[in-house]
Order: sequence, then structure tokens, then C-alpha cells
Amino acid sequence: MKKGSATITDVARHAGVSIATVSRVLNNSGVVSPEAAEKVNRSIKELSYEMNALASGLKRGKTKVIGLIIPRLTNVFFMQVLEGLEAVVSESGYSIILSVSENDPEKEKKMFDKMSSYMVDGLVIATSTTDGTMFNEGNLPIVLIDRRLKDAKVDMVTDENYLSSRKLARIVIEAGHRRVSVANGLLPHLPFMQERFNACKDALEEAGIPLEERYIVEGKKGRNVTLSEVSAILAEWKEKDIMPTAMISLNGKLTENIMTAARKLGIRVPEDLSLVSFGQLSSELIEPKVTAVIQDGHRIGRKAGELLMAKLEGEGRAMYNSEVIFNCEIEEGNSVKKLE
Repeated sequence: MKKGSATITDVARHAGVSIATVSRVLNNSGVVSPEAAEKVNRSIKELSYEMNALASGLKRGKTKVIGLIIPRLTNVFFMQVLEGLEAVVSESGYSIILSVSENDPEKEKKMFDKMSSYMVDGLVIATSTTDGTMFNEGNLPIVLIDRRLKDAKVDMVTDENYLSSRKLARIVIEAGHRRVSVANGLLPHLPFMQERFNACKDALEEAGIPLEERYIVEGKKGRNVTLSEVSAILAEWKEKDIMPTAMISLNGKLTENIMTAARKLGIRVPEDLSLVSFGQLSSELIEPKVTAVIQDGHRIGRKAGELLMAKLEGEGRAMYNSEVIFNCEIEEGNSVKKLE
């Protein structure tokens, strides 16, 4: 292994101990058995592990750095999260290291390990994995945002997904639509997307409207449905004259792809296709204005920062993990046509 390329995770794996144990040895803190310390020191030497400069700051106390892992830089929601988080942690003198996972669980895991090796004081993550146990090892304060995992024993801050999605579906149902598509394009394997999809399906079934298989739009694991894929789907529906009268898009970026593809194919929103969205679009100038569940990224970022600061700076330090779920408002636009 190239000198200096080994991570704290590599050392832990080589020594057969936890990351927390390696951290205690590196920083001469906590209780470690002589046998474990010997294994760690031997692995450090054999792997030519070099402690990161940020990590060395722990010898003096704290690095005063918070790690943030998000899926996209281009998503307005996550930019709001960054702004909200920074506004809170900067008041206590903390800085933020930002990494982008591109919704790739393997890439996210590497980033998580690297952040841990940097010895950041806390982590905020919009995770793309379904394995919440990876966040439970060690004493590093972690806040999951936007995406909850039942087996993760950490703080979580999210928007309410199920009821908000049901309300969204009710809008097209009450407008008289019976041929409805649900676009579950981004990360359909994750619980928060499953909640949104199931809510729409439940609302449609309760109204006696079957959700046909051909009207379910799903992306591949780890990425959104691309513009070309959306275009191909809409083109096929148009050619076969099986166009649904309404679409429920469960992701803001996907909504933009649907609108772009429809415009290129001469499909008018809402005259030919009504459209609603979970998540607002990146610009208020996009026409028609899409009826959407509004997600407040600033609010989530601020709350994540508050939970971290309670554990890092609060009096007596926060002992227990919190789960904060915000209710979302639906902002109505002019993207839904009422059918007679």
C-alpha cells in the first residue's frame, strides 16, 4: 500500500479492532487493552499509516470541523441544508467539510470512512445506503437528514413523506384523473422513497383507481431517471395513445426532466398531462408553476446543526438520540387540469 494512503478503517481492519479503538490509541484517550494497543501500533507501522492533520488536532481537544455528505451539489434542497447547517455551527466556531456521494452507497461508505479518519467532530449525512448499522460504531455524533433508517441509532431530521404524498395524490384524484402515473425515479430502494410511493398507491387504490404497471416510472438503484429515459417513456405513451392524464413525480429533479421531455415532444402541461411534484423545482421562473410539496432545506440544516451542537457543546451534552420529522406544506400552482 502506498505510504500515507491507508485510512483509519484500513488500520482497524488490519488490526482486527474497531475504528473507535484505533482512534483511542492514536489520540491516547480512553481505555484500550495492552494487547489491542499493540495490534493497532503494529498495523500502523505495517500499513505506513499517517495521521491526518485534522486528526492530530484531537490531541489538543477538537478539530472544530463538521463533515457533510450530500448526494448532489446541483440540488437546491441540499444547498439550503448546507446554508442552514453552516449558520448554526459557525456560531460555535465550527467549519464544514463537504463531500458529494452521487447517491452511490459504496462511494458514500468511502467518504464516511475518510471523514472518520479526518476526526471531524460530527457528521451530517443524506445517506444512500439501507444499512443503518454502519453509523452505530464509535462515539462520533451523526445526524441523518432527509432519509431515515430504522436500524441507525443516531439523530435523524427529515420531512414527513407518507401523509404529504397522500395529499399530493388526492389533488389529482379530486381533479377527476383516473389514468395516473407515479414517477418513483430516484432511489426507489430507500425507505423514504418507498413511503412516498406507497402513499400514492394507497390513495389511488382507496379511490378505486388501479395503478397500472406501465404507468410506474422507476430509476435504477443509485441514480435518477435521466432526461433521455423520460423522453423515451413519454414518446412511447404518446405513440401508442396511452398517455396518462396525470403524473405524480416524487422527486423535484425528475419533475424537471418530465417537463423538459414533455415540452420537446409537444406534450402540454397541464392541457395534455397534469403534473404534481414532491419537492419544489430549482427555479420559480419555470412555467407552468408546478403544484408541489415544499421541502425547507434551511430548516432541516439548522435542526441538524442544533442537534450536533447539543452533543458537542451543550451543557451536560445530549445523551439521547432524537428523531425530528417536519410537516410539509403543499404549494398549489397551475399544473393540474380539472377533468369533467
